[in-house]
Amino acid sequence: MIYDMTNYIHMKAHNGSNGTISRLPQRKERHRIQHQIRRNTDGRADLIMQNSIKLYEACRDNDTYTAMKILANGFIPREYINKGDNNTALLWACSNHMYDVALKLIQTNSMNIKRINVHGLTIFDYIMEHTRMAKLLPYILESNTDAIKYIEPERLYGIFWYALEFKLINAAICIIKHATDNIIEQYNAETTSGVSLLLTMISNDLPDVAIAFIETGKSEPSYTNPDNVTALLAACRNNMPDVAMALIATGESRPDINNNVNDTALIWACRNNMPDVTMALITTDESRPDINNYGNDTALIFACHNNMPDVAMALIATGESRPEMININDLTALYMACYYAMYDVAMALLDTGRANIGIVSHTGLTATELIKDVPEMKPVYDRMNAYSKTDIENMTIYSIII
Repeated sequence: MIYDMTNYIHMKAHNGSNGTISRLPQRKERHRIQHQIRRNTDGRADLIMQNSIKLYEACRDNDTYTAMKILANGFIPREYINKGDNNTALLWACSNHMYDVALKLIQTNSMNIKRINVHGLTIFDYIMEHTRMAKLLPYILESNTDAIKYIEPERLYGIFWYALEFKLINAAICIIKHATDNIIEQYNAETTSGVSLLLTMISNDLPDVAIAFIETGKSEPSYTNPDNVTALLAACRNNMPDVAMALIATGESRPDINNNVNDTALIWACRNNMPDVTMALITTDESRPDINNYGNDTALIFACHNNMPDVAMALIATGESRPEMININDLTALYMACYYAMYDVAMALLDTGRANIGIVSHTGLTATELIKDVPEMKPVYDRMNAYSKTDIENMTIYSIII
């Protein structure tokens, strides 16, 4: 509108045919328009404040319909503060559990979320009373991370656990990133379980929060709980590859640790079919591929069982993967390699001279019988048939002794 009016000024002020412009009419017209703009601006400001007061009254009276009507169409209110009790529309909305209204107010970024009323209460005191209102936390903390500094440590710790309990991931991440020392201090002062904060996050299926904590450099990834479980072992057991990779990258995750049932991070990574994690573990030279768990399973058996030929080959190449092992179901790495027709893996296992050929599995079949009619496995079949009965018996005896 201003652009069009400016053109209008030039047209009205133009005199004669010689192209000259009279300055006096132009100045008068410009001053008139500027005065009109100021008057309109002041009028709009008055209207915004009037609606802001109406919004405050609607929130105070728990009138969701009126409040939402005022907030419709992207209206951004001013923060009206009642001088008697220091309450605002947002404080009243939270006090009255008006979730939709409070959310819209927070999203306008026009409210001071640190405001304290005459009773010494903030919006955090109100929203913690109500499950649905607590879901406002991620919206508050995502757009107002500095608000964390104004929350008492004990209260912030309570908000953090509330966020974890109700899976308010963004809020939890925001808190752990910006108040790491506070959360660790409060947790260590209260916990008696011997379980680290990081392990608690992993055990409660909070991978994104765990990664954020690891990235702070203060998560103590080498810590073990009373069952000798590390964060890395727990991440692999709970099938959290991103967490496992973040832990391995710290260089402090202790992949050599086995828990009280002899499981390792490597065994669980293979069991849960996590090839990237497994390969990363193998390259650490601390992954202990020689360990077998309570069921006599090794990482190699699980790698073959889950049809991961690249992982199986990498394990065999370590020279410590124990291809002779037989689990409680009478399965071997060779049997599973044959079951999935993994030619290279089967040949590599035979090359070790320690693969059990004659073991009858719980299915009643041997590895040789599995591939009898599989054309692509014929060289493997012929090679296994070439072993004498004595050789096969010696392999079995060797595995029992081991």
